[in-house]
Amino acid sequence: MCSCSLPVPKLVQTAQKYLKTVAPLLNNDEFNETKKVVDEFLQEAEPLQQLLLKRADTEINWLSQWWLDQTYLLWRGNLPIYYNPGALFPKQKYRNFDEQLKFAANFIYALLKYRKLIDNDLLPIDRAGTQMLCMDQHTKVFGTCRIPGEKIDRLCLYDKNIKNTNMYRHAALFYRNNIYRLPLYDDNNNELSPSSLYSLLNNLSNDECGQLIGHLTADERRHWAPIYKELTSDPNNDLLFDTIHNSLFVVCIDDKEIESKNYKNKNSKTLAALNFFHGGVTNTSNRWFDKTIQLIIAPNGYAGINYEHSCAEGGPIMAMIDYSLEYCQNASIPELVRTTSSYTKVPISIPKHLEQQIIDSRKRVDKLIENFDVTIVSYAEFGKQFAKLNKLSIDAIIQVGLQLAYFRMHGKPGVCYESGSLRKFHFGRTETIRSCTIEAQQFIRSMLEKHNETTQETKYQLLLNAIQAHRKYTNDAINGQGVDRHLLGLKLISIENHLPLPVLYNHFSYKRAMHFVLSTSQIASKHECVMLFGAAVNDGYGFCYNPLNDQILFMISTYKLNNNDTDAEQFSQYICSSLSAIQQLIKSNANELKSKL
Repeated sequence: MCSCSLPVPKLVQTAQKYLKTVAPLLNNDEFNETKKVVDEFLQEAEPLQQLLLKRADTEINWLSQWWLDQTYLLWRGNLPIYYNPGALFPKQKYRNFDEQLKFAANFIYALLKYRKLIDNDLLPIDRAGTQMLCMDQHTKVFGTCRIPGEKIDRLCLYDKNIKNTNMYRHAALFYRNNIYRLPLYDDNNNELSPSSLYSLLNNLSNDECGQLIGHLTADERRHWAPIYKELTSDPNNDLLFDTIHNSLFVVCIDDKEIESKNYKNKNSKTLAALNFFHGGVTNTSNRWFDKTIQLIIAPNGYAGINYEHSCAEGGPIMAMIDYSLEYCQNASIPELVRTTSSYTKVPISIPKHLEQQIIDSRKRVDKLIENFDVTIVSYAEFGKQFAKLNKLSIDAIIQVGLQLAYFRMHGKPGVCYESGSLRKFHFGRTETIRSCTIEAQQFIRSMLEKHNETTQETKYQLLLNAIQAHRKYTNDAINGQGVDRHLLGLKLISIENHLPLPVLYNHFSYKRAMHFVLSTSQIASKHECVMLFGAAVNDGYGFCYNPLNDQILFMISTYKLNNNDTDAEQFSQYICSSLSAIQQLIKSNANELKSKL
């Protein structure tokens, strides 16, 4: 297990890096003014630095609680799209409802096996090279549930040591907007077999549609919190919320695909991804977005997961998915068996005066969903193997390609957030990797010359410079020497101690640097899986990618309403052409070297 506490970078180091990261976004006059503001910042922030160092001396991770509260629990908007990622699995072989239930049973059983590995400390420790990573996030994905509050939410965290027989022994099962308590263990605390689980699920098909309440968890927290408070104050709903809060996870069995008429020119894979992301209106009430894990089994051969982001990043979630998919690939087909276990349909009590609020909530959520667009792409020209053969970083190639694509489409540098893991440190979450570097912009300018003045050899060297700069920033970030988390810590310690905020935080350079038009993350998987999440700003893109050996799977998301600047489909084409241009440049250099030998 990792034994390191998150360091506090030196103030002058952060100031110097900040100047370098904002340089591509500023003209000469703006940059000179920013240098003066940064000089002032070094003086203004020194007392804050000392307070931050004291905090670091007394806490295992000086950032973790701040990060949980500020980034997640204080959020008063919607969870789907803005916070909860979705994950799309490779298409499965099931083609009817019976086979759908059999796949669900096998996947549920795989999750139980994975949970057992975590609880018994048998899960192999994650590593970055030889460095052991913090495993804390793995221990929180099962059983945890987010609870809405008026000003701040809270987490009901999973505790493997709780011996209460009513906790963590069941799943909350959603089918046709009904909610069921599905047992997962027998009286001897053994996992129910896939055949036993399938036999329980097999009784679902005749149930009529239930009351529409799941979409409430997709509404803004400021709307959901007071409704939740009223619903939980009714003793008739005790079983409902016990079933959800104390379940290991939620299982959503969908009996309908989302309606394609609402999504013009979208293929079946993209429609499936939208279903796992927000339910696509059709299935939004068959969800509970407050639960950390929602396993979603759709009727068309597609399955996936939606997860509440507060307690874990995509890496641990994808590790769970990879394990479960691998189990399902080799599992026997479940059969009907006699079982002494039975599921319970959970009653829902809704007071009359809340009915209109629930209808209004549905309208707001539907409008939210209409504003979201996504494109799923399988780029098949190259993947990790090509990068490895050329001794280059696939992540850096993709990020430089993304910068080239954004400049080609929008005519300016794209401020980029790439998620870098801080799991080398106790309770570490993420640091920002800023991919919009000076070196990347120099390469881009050479690629966009009208008269092609720069030689191919020079362009290749500029590409190598951009790749090296990205790798250097990535290495700094994952070792706790980034810019963004340090600046955030100084800001929060200032607010916490009622001290003046340095001028930098209200400066145009900082505001420009924090407007992430590209919100990106590499979530690698052994399978053809891809995660999706929303853009960070209204005029931006979400970009999640999974580099496989011979292809790159990626997702582009945008917001449609009141925004003519972004286009997910068009941007995906620019990304593909930019990656191909970089591939050709690398190949040309390799051929040139061969010809000289």
